Amino acid sequence: MSVEPPNKDVQLARAMFGDDDISGDYAGGFKLLCPFCQCDYVHLRNVEHTAGKDNYAAAGVYGMHVRGGVTALPFWGECGHRWALIFGEHKGMVFGRVMRLSDDRTFEDDDSRDTEAVE
Repeated sequence: MSVEPPNKDVQLARAMFGDDDISGDYAGGFKLLCPFCQCDYVHLRNVEHTAGKDNYAAAGVYGMHVRGGVTALPFWGECGHRWALIFGEHKGMVFGRVMRLSDDRTFEDDDSRDTEAVE
């Protein structure tokens, strides 16, 4: 039986969580890293939620084609990369993805709804 390689979202999600368990340190848990270069100076933007109202009202938000709501956790790294962890609800299931956002703006100018994907 051949094992298929993980898809791009799985690879990026794995890259975001470093192997260094810092429990017992000042924060505890795993340090979040930039999924593109593993920079460990990462900042969370405002959490966003778009209600789907069980009728595809959030379909297309951050590229998620779901019936329920879409929640996004946008991040920026001091390395210059921008990305979001995105979760979409669909008929009792939750789907997740990592989306790289446009890196061409500084975080001071950041509009976390700007989802020009650089996939």
